[in-house]
Amino acid sequence: MVEFGDGVTVIAEWQAYGDAIRLSVPDYRTAKGTLVSARTWELARDKHGLWRSKRLS
Repeated sequence: MVEFGDGVTVIAEWQAYGDAIRLSVPDYRTAKGTLVSARTWELARDKHGLWRSKRLS
């Protein structure tokens, strides 16, 4: 489950990708009703060990 800053929660899929995680988020609507298209993100640790995200699609 992924929860966004506006409180909307969606069920997403993840898979390990080396030392990173690929997160696929389906289409969803924001709390104000705006449609957001499906996206894939890669989550990986930076050189300081903090998680960072990068949009792949």
